Amino acid sequence: MEPLLTINEVSQILRVPVKSIYAMVHEDKIPCIKLSHKRLRFKKSEIERWIESKVKKEKKPVRIEL
Repeated sequence: MEPLLTINEVSQILRVPVKSIYAMVHEDKIPCIKLSHKRLRFKKSEIERWIESKVKKEKKPVRIEL
């Protein structure tokens, strides 16, 4: 089993305050494992996948002919 990340580690990875991570968890916007009300853990692989899903894909330019 892969090691689990703490909320502080995820906060450092994402470079956002811990409070923001709690808000994302509360709104089901980030994958996590809830051990208790304020004890959260995160699978590194799921966080990496979640980050990749948030990266905007490069769009091909639309060519308009006049």
